[in-house]
Amino acid sequence: METIKTNGCEISAYKGKIKLISGATEAVFYAYENGLVLESLKNTLTGYNWVSGKKRSVVNPIKDNILSFKGITMNELDNDGMSKPYLAAEISYAGSKADIKAVLSVYPGISLINLAVFCARPAEQDNFDVKDDIEFSDGDITFSLSLVPKHYKCRVAELFDYSDITNTFVKKYDDFTYKSGSRKFDGHFLVLDSYLDREQLFVVREAPTKFGAQNRRSQNDFAVYSDTVLDVTGTSLPDELDDDGHYISCYPVTFGCFSAPDEEIYAEYRKLYRAVSLGIHEDKLFTLSNTWGDRGEGANLNEKFMKKEIEAASGLGIDVVQIDAGWSTGDWEIKKDRFPDGFAPLKKLCTEKGIEFGSYMDPRKPDEYADWEKDADIMIKYFTDYGVTHVKFDGVTINTKRAEENILKIFKKFYEKTGHHAQINNDITASRRFGFLYEKQYASLFVCNRYTDWHNYYPHYTLRTLWQLCEFIPARRMQIEFLNNKRNRSLYEGDPLAPANYEMDYLFATAMLANPLVWMDLQSIEPSDAELLKKIISVYKPLQKQLFDADVSPIGEIPDGGSFTGFNAKIGNGGYLLLFAEAGGTYIYSVKGVRNPEVLYKSEKLSDFGIECYPYGVRVNMPEEKSFVFIRYSC
Repeated sequence: METIKTNGCEISAYKGKIKLISGATEAVFYAYENGLVLESLKNTLTGYNWVSGKKRSVVNPIKDNILSFKGITMNELDNDGMSKPYLAAEISYAGSKADIKAVLSVYPGISLINLAVFCARPAEQDNFDVKDDIEFSDGDITFSLSLVPKHYKCRVAELFDYSDITNTFVKKYDDFTYKSGSRKFDGHFLVLDSYLDREQLFVVREAPTKFGAQNRRSQNDFAVYSDTVLDVTGTSLPDELDDDGHYISCYPVTFGCFSAPDEEIYAEYRKLYRAVSLGIHEDKLFTLSNTWGDRGEGANLNEKFMKKEIEAASGLGIDVVQIDAGWSTGDWEIKKDRFPDGFAPLKKLCTEKGIEFGSYMDPRKPDEYADWEKDADIMIKYFTDYGVTHVKFDGVTINTKRAEENILKIFKKFYEKTGHHAQINNDITASRRFGFLYEKQYASLFVCNRYTDWHNYYPHYTLRTLWQLCEFIPARRMQIEFLNNKRNRSLYEGDPLAPANYEMDYLFATAMLANPLVWMDLQSIEPSDAELLKKIISVYKPLQKQLFDADVSPIGEIPDGGSFTGFNAKIGNGGYLLLFAEAGGTYIYSVKGVRNPEVLYKSEKLSDFGIECYPYGVRVNMPEEKSFVFIRYSC
């Protein structure tokens, strides 16, 4: 028997049997001659087994593809330094229509297993014999297992991006399975709850949203057939595999066993997400200002303007100044009429002020981003020559798997050649892009485009975006915007939720547990707003590392402009509470174990704040509407 192990997880293989143990999840696969079968899937804490024992192929995503087992290899990997070390087993099959590699991965101490499947056109069309009595799916299935027939509840959550047209980023719904037929669901997250046993199977489709998914054949993503089969659909494979024989990736699936409330299950997935996506450039949260939010659209960009932005950022304590579109010619040369000495004077000033410099990139689209290497080299050149450490990656439309692969090649080369001393800010605000879950080891996520000019920026929208998403993905991976609340006041006249009715420190607080995107021209902020912004950043800045490492989850009510809402950022034996009173009053947050609360910052208007700690939660008095408080606590 061959075994590899590290802290809290292990993989062993013997004569085609592959056993994975990580946290409370144990899975046993068997590589039969004609297919890979999941023979058991257990919660090690309770002994509960989800699999009925039927021989059903787990990973044969192409219909009528007859397989022939080739072998198993095991390794310890780290995604070229992008992730924490993890263990992986690769099971290979030759196929009559497609060769297949299935990679099973586990991370130390995390009760989840990841399955990634890759397909390639066979080099030789040999004759294949059917040797094992294995049940196969009809194709386009990324993961399948035979369930023990039970009464199941299904809780589903689906993520959305494309903020140009979307304002709700998470949708949830519940259902039961049905003994006489199938139940099909759209979504990214499925909690299959054997509620009479108090056991849950958690499954995640790590795919783009439906706006960005490739080759979407089914209108549904999960299917449970008569309580006996669970299928996860949507491989993303094209109708024809490429002739060059290279492997094309399907959308991965992550799964694990639990006997816990949903909030603990989602917390475990956020833990996995943080292990996969280390954010190694920063290793802390960052504040970044960008020149597009005030809708200058590049017309105002020149050396004088950018120097004023850098000076203003320095005075406020902002970490990064990013120049958006408008600085370059069509071939990504700096416009000499606007920047006679290139970016050298800006680099020099940023160095003097202790600020990082960022820029914008819109890769060339012809032939499925065939010029990917040239674009990667341009990004690397600007890092090398001008110290550009944050590249807003925008303008992308990914219509094919080849285009998807070429975009990933840009990412991989950029991180490799910059030595992980720079990062990509991946814009997912429009078109067909990777979304929140796919290839999550790369880049921070530039989540929203909202503007007072378009009358679609409201502070409670921003708050709601982060509140919804951080239940499922780490807040530290997202950039969340706030704007100059004094611009375009006439467009909001008479609106009680208008941005101008909120203080600037409140606007910053709506984004501060992610990476605050200062979506405005800094030099245009009114002096009183600049003072408030400087004040809250001075409290926030020493805590950026701790908040980066914290597990942030939503608490209270969903933001709507009139709720009590907020976040719990847990770290070690304590954490931080960020509480918002959109409408004033008294409220009880169900956060257990809070002791010794210390107010680090609160709205100036919040004169009569009070907090009491109980075993079941904290009771706060926040009588003034549109106020907030930031608290450190111990457990």
